[in-house]
Amino acid sequence: GLPQSEVRTMIETKEGALWLGTNGGGLSRLDGETFTTLTQKDGLLRNDPQRLFEDSEQNLWIAYLRGNPSKYDGITFTHFEDEDSIFNNPTTFVFSILEDKHKNIWLAAVTGVGTQRQFKLFLKQEDIFIDYTKRDSVITGQTPFFNAILDNEKNIVVSTNTGIHVFNGERFETKQIDKPESIKNKRFAFLYEDSKGIQWFSARDGLSPIQIFQYDGQTLKPFDFPDTIAMPNG
Repeated sequence: GLPQSEVRTMIETKEGALWLGTNGGGLSRLDGETFTTLTQKDGLLRNDPQRLFEDSEQNLWIAYLRGNPSKYDGITFTHFEDEDSIFNNPTTFVFSILEDKHKNIWLAAVTGVGTQRQFKLFLKQEDIFIDYTKRDSVITGQTPFFNAILDNEKNIVVSTNTGIHVFNGERFETKQIDKPESIKNKRFAFLYEDSKGIQWFSARDGLSPIQIFQYDGQTLKPFDFPDTIAMPNG
């Protein structure tokens, strides 16, 4: 069974296996009814995986509570540093691991506390992660961003306090969306793109309820949740 009952992260691989990251017990894989657990003794950097991601080549990427991220190819663990040792800062937390259509591996993280808190976007280059937020003026580290998500075309989309920015393979470009006056000063973030190509956004200012919007590529429309949701019979 599981080596530790507190599961922090879980993904299903393309082969249908489940990987579970536990809080101190290591990394466990469930194939059918059998658990296999990997720990630091097997090459895992730490026994507290916090984020898991499977890339297009079926490598498993692992981010921990702190420390350098790892890649597991099914046999060997490889650990990656970043150029400024930000991953080893105890205030750094990786909240997202992504692969775009160019097969770039990205890590989105927050580091620092209070007024020193910054959001960072790291890009894997060769055997190291570079801090991309200090290389692209559109998403500079002095511009807080709220999330990093893939759209349906596997472009990485970053939401910042200056707008929505899409990576074109070389740099980020700002997406032009005509927003109503009532939300122009609110935090506006890309949430999701559905199977019909409709993009979903949120707007909030910390005081009023979060507003949800739909965008069809031309028009941004507010989405009102129904007061009641019908449940299926049976």
